This record gives sequence, structure tokens and C-alpha cells, in this order.
Amino acid sequence: MKVVSVWTILITFLFLESCYTPQEGCLDTLASNYAITADKSCEDCCQYPELQIYMVHTMQDSSFNPLDTFVNQLGQRYSILDVRFYLSGFKLQQQANQLKVLETLTPNNATQKITDDVVLWRSVDNKGVIGTVKAYGQFEGLSFNLGIDSTMLITDYDNISAGHPLSKEGKLKDVSGNPVWFFLKFVHYTPEPEVVNLYINKPFKSFSFTIDSLIQTPKGSSVPFRIKADY
Repeated sequence: MKVVSVWTILITFLFLESCYTPQEGCLDTLASNYAITADKSCEDCCQYPELQIYMVHTMQDSSFNPLDTFVNQLGQRYSILDVRFYLSGFKLQQQANQLKVLETLTPNNATQKITDDVVLWRSVDNKGVIGTVKAYGQFEGLSFNLGIDSTMLITDYDNISAGHPLSKEGKLKDVSGNPVWFFLKFVHYTPEPEVVNLYINKPFKSFSFTIDSLIQTPKGSSVPFRIKADY
């Protein structure tokens, strides 16, 4: 009978242990890229589900098209060529809890961060990603604001991309370069065709909306909500 000594087993074990390289990965079970085989947490590598908005644009109960011509109550013919506006303050409702997106912004010369859930929506946009959320399962609803806090339009932010809707380059502006929160471009045909650009930049109280809709998502999947915009 062949006998394996304790020293042989110990040496083999130490050899295998010295050759093993710990695997890094995301160890947050709520993340989309949760690595079940990892045994060492990576740095800032976790990815979370996206809060996605799908918007249907309508006009007088029909699909919105900038080439369509409409008639108002005064019998005047017009077409809406372009609409742009800010949406903000998104909150997911889940079991009496309100969940915000994870992303944040830091205003210049300030230490307190704010939630980065601002999007600049256009009438040609059908889908938008608001941010990421650390949650899954059943969601009972979604609340958001039409508009934006006026102070955010005149504030500069640290480490912000050029394409961000609150960046200097990405903010919605009027012809004079002043930030605005709403823009409407339309043409009226009476008596002669005339294109009109309408800007709104005065401080206001944003309009709050709530969508009561049950959404069920598996772990790691995006959270989609559908919105109807009636112009």
C-alpha cells in the first residue's frame, strides 16, 4: 500500500495556493455585472440597471409629425416644427420607497452634490436613459417634473461632459444665449407662412406628474417606463 506523507500534501497545497490569483469583480448582488465567481471587489466597476423612458409624441390623438398641419379654434392653420424641454426629478416608487438615480453632480464652488436626473427632451426623441438605479423587482409608479429648477440653468458644474444638458455647451438657449427650459418652433400660415421661435426662461414652479404603472424587472435588467406627450 502506497502511503502519501503529510509533508507531500502540505507542499502540494502550498504550491497550489501560491499559484492562485484572486479574481476581481463586482460583488454587489444588485449590479447588472455581479460576478459570482469573483472573490475580490473591483474598484468602481459595478454596473447597475438603467431607468429608461420611452415617449410617444401625439397631437390631437394622432402620432405627432412636424409635417402635419393643424387648425386651432380661430381657424388658423399651423405646424409644430420642433419642441424641446427639460424633464427632471425622477423618482421610482417601490414599496412605499422613492428611489432616485445613482448619478450625481457637484456645482462649482460647492461641496453638496445633487442628483443628476435632468434630461433635455426633443420632440424627435423616443427613448432616453435617465440614469442607473440600485433596485429590481416590482415598481408601482414613476414621478417626474416637467421643467427644471431655474437655479440649475445658471449654475456651472464640475467634471461634466460637453454633451450633458446642464453643460455650457449643452444647455437649451435662446437666440441671445440665455438659458431657457422650454423651446417651441412653429409656423402659422395665416395670412402668410411665418416661422416663430418661442422661448420660456422665467422662473416657474415645475409641473409634477406621476405614472401609476406596475413594472416587474428581473435582477440586473433595465426599468422601462412609457410616457405619452400630447402637444
